[in-house]
Amino acid sequence: MKMKRWFWALLLVSGVVSAQAFELENGDFSEGFAGWELKKDTEILTSCEDFQILELRSGNVVRIDAEPSDAPVWRALRQSVAVEEGDIIEFEIGVRLEHPLYGHGSFLMIAFLDQNSRDLGFVGGEPCTNIDGVWTKLACHAAAPEGATKAVLEIVMHGQGIAYFKNAQAGITGSINPKPLRGSVKVEVSDKVTCDSLWGFGFEDDGWFYNELNRQQGITEAEYQLNRDRIEWLQPNWVRMFFWHKEWNPSSDGETFTFESDGMQSHYKTLELYQRLNVPVVFAGTRWCVTDLYTDPVAFAKSVGAMFDYLHNEKGLTCVKYWTLLNEPNLDLSDHGLVSFAQYIEMHRLVKAEFERRGLDI
Repeated sequence: MKMKRWFWALLLVSGVVSAQAFELENGDFSEGFAGWELKKDTEILTSCEDFQILELRSGNVVRIDAEPSDAPVWRALRQSVAVEEGDIIEFEIGVRLEHPLYGHGSFLMIAFLDQNSRDLGFVGGEPCTNIDGVWTKLACHAAAPEGATKAVLEIVMHGQGIAYFKNAQAGITGSINPKPLRGSVKVEVSDKVTCDSLWGFGFEDDGWFYNELNRQQGITEAEYQLNRDRIEWLQPNWVRMFFWHKEWNPSSDGETFTFESDGMQSHYKTLELYQRLNVPVVFAGTRWCVTDLYTDPVAFAKSVGAMFDYLHNEKGLTCVKYWTLLNEPNLDLSDHGLVSFAQYIEMHRLVKAEFERRGLDI
């Protein structure tokens, strides 16, 4: 979640600093790992050879070594602090990466817990995109939700490579709790157009509501109808929907298709409503467990073209009008190694050519 500093500045104009303002303990790591917990996947450790303190003239630096593994591993340093509802937390640290591969790399995260230690959600900062081995800065900003009494600040390294961290800083800079409103508000509605490029308002419908997993939970036809009624009431101007590559081309060969898999049948039933309502749908590709996306891009392009062909010409679901290669490509690309932007562009060209070959106006 990326927040611009000027946005926070606007919020802070009327903000009130929390009564529980905190100082991060041992943020410069001058006392080693004092005040910090070490975490590897779900295990909390008192020590781990993956985590080291480097004592340099300029100050102590944390080094995290992430060795190659069958699946990306989560490594993190974390510290818990007391907060109140509405507290705005800013969390920053210096970072330097070497040879990051197959994961989300390094980023900061702020999670919130209530007084019973129940998880209330988390916010992740933008991952480090500089892989040139130079120092840069990570940041994460979040507001404590209703019921929050504790925030867990995490310095994360995901995947493989080497990460260096220094000078962690965090604090409560204000509050988003609004002051009581006084006076009246006047709203004027006119024919004046303030933005002629606005499509309207929409949402994401992942399309799996009708799948077997949900049927096993005991969902009834009445609940399906309630969902459809609510969508019709919302009158969306557009919808974004996930399409998982493994559900229609599990082998990734661009030739062997399972268009009538359980997941795809759920998608078709979901799309029937948007077809009837004449709502345009954006096809958002997901690459979970797809490790060969860039090793055979021609086959991938063929599979996408075949899926659209089936949607339009076999199912009559022409409401699917737009295509997105990957959900969150800034994260997905890192899962496939060091993929260049040229490869990313080439993938789009191949898919566009496949659409044209099939006579699809996407």
